[in-house]
Amino acid sequence: MKIKFKQYLQAGYPALYVHTLEPDRAEKELAAEAKEVDCRCYSWDLIRGVRPLNGGELNEQVPRDAVSTLGWLARGNENKVLFAWTFHQSLAVMNVIQAIQNNLDNWKSGGKTLVSLSSRLQIPLELDRTFTVLDFDLPDRERLSSILSDVAESAKLPMPNDTEALLDAASG
Repeated sequence: MKIKFKQYLQAGYPALYVHTLEPDRAEKELAAEAKEVDCRCYSWDLIRGVRPLNGGELNEQVPRDAVSTLGWLARGNENKVLFAWTFHQSLAVMNVIQAIQNNLDNWKSGGKTLVSLSSRLQIPLELDRTFTVLDFDLPDRERLSSILSDVAESAKLPMPNDTEALLDAASG
């Protein structure tokens, strides 16, 4: 049985590392699961900083650097999930490692989870036991067929005659 993302959140895992080639899709699907268990979802990257996934605004200055962002995650009473894009780059910096170690207990007790979204699996030795690694696989043939069907329906077009060839190509 495969454990669902929301079960990790319910169990209080403070740091998850999602190994994925599709961070957009991973963030959308995992955020939907997080919302099922009443977690507010945020996204972070080095350029845009922290932003709510529901499209709202933050009531405070938006943290952009990794260390400030990790401190921001620890604040507040809400259950929250922060999806950090290409965070493996930041994990190579010692003050980021220390900020994670310093905030870990607060995250555990406060319903907060840091989710690193990355195509590279690079966790420094100091954090090896901190992060739980999850693989976010590419969609299988059944899921690709469902996506193709949804696209055809939204475009008000019939399913293509060469559906099998399209699914073969999309499967790699």
